[in-house]
Amino acid sequence: MNVSHDFASVMVHLDAGSRSLYRLELGAGLALQLDVPLTCLYSTFQPDPAWLRRTDDGDRYLGEIEQWHQRTREQMRRQWAALMPELPRGTRWLASEADPLDFCVRTSRQAGLLLLGRRDEVDQHAFVAPGFVETMVMASGRPVLLIPPQGRCSLHAPHAVIAWDGSREASRALHDAMPLLAGGSATIFHAAKPGDATRGGGGLHHAIAVLAEHGVYRDVRVETVRSDSDVTRRLLEAVADTGASLLVMGAYGHGTVRQFVLGGVTRMVLARAVVPVLMSH
Repeated sequence: MNVSHDFASVMVHLDAGSRSLYRLELGAGLALQLDVPLTCLYSTFQPDPAWLRRTDDGDRYLGEIEQWHQRTREQMRRQWAALMPELPRGTRWLASEADPLDFCVRTSRQAGLLLLGRRDEVDQHAFVAPGFVETMVMASGRPVLLIPPQGRCSLHAPHAVIAWDGSREASRALHDAMPLLAGGSATIFHAAKPGDATRGGGGLHHAIAVLAEHGVYRDVRVETVRSDSDVTRRLLEAVADTGASLLVMGAYGHGTVRQFVLGGVTRMVLARAVVPVLMSH
């Protein structure tokens, strides 16, 4: 069996939300598993001081927010420091009160693998910036492992579902996932359009060959679909049916660094998946 090259490092994004500590633990465990350095990137929502100062008692409110952010950041930094002795390859703490989008996009380009929390509709403290996850997936240039907002995750020797359509994005995601799949297995999911006589389009043999070379190929699942919502439903059904603990897929979208519009399947998977999703653009 060929051995894939591991990521050079793991970077985990932390914010003020309650799920950050769990992501920190996942990131530390993954860095230990892959024997690579860990970087913790702390950045969270920053209110506009000029806007707050136009409100009644705005200065006091701004001061209270800043104190709360300082306490939260320090609590997370202490949690990070407690993990340092367990990581023989070293770890770094990076924090900024600058614009979170600019800071995180720029800094994340140092990462081998980037861990992010998916949007949490319940925890208001987890909010970082409008379109934060979409921007990081599309603009960082790095493979992004998106952790769901609820539940426990297993990243050790997972069974993965690989969403495959033969595109550049799908190929990038497939190869990016290899370090995570060591010792695990994978099912290739291909969405075929009605009338596809071969029911094996999209260069399936290429994906099969890559997985077989790494000893993680298990089977192929081909489904006939008619719409983006149909693709999403069948893909997530494949995750559930195979007991997968990881979903791997290319990320599709367009826009500017401030306004990304994700493709339909990418957007719906981000909203609905209950397992970690590795996305590459």
